[in-house]
Amino acid sequence: MIASGHAKAAPVLVLCRQCVRYVFEGARTCPHCHGDALEISERYRDGGYLVIETMQRIDRLREGSES
Repeated sequence: MIASGHAKAAPVLVLCRQCVRYVFEGARTCPHCHGDALEISERYRDGGYLVIETMQRIDRLREGSES
């Protein structure tokens, strides 16, 4: 039970676009590979992660327009 009565939201994790490991949303430098976590690598693109990310973005936009 939380003493203050206020729940704290879990941090949002996203994939590093270099090493494809989870990092905190908004991280610029990956703590795992020390690369640019936002720059799309061949591994990210060829592994299908970019397609999935794009589909999720479209779904979020559609959900927002239905409200």
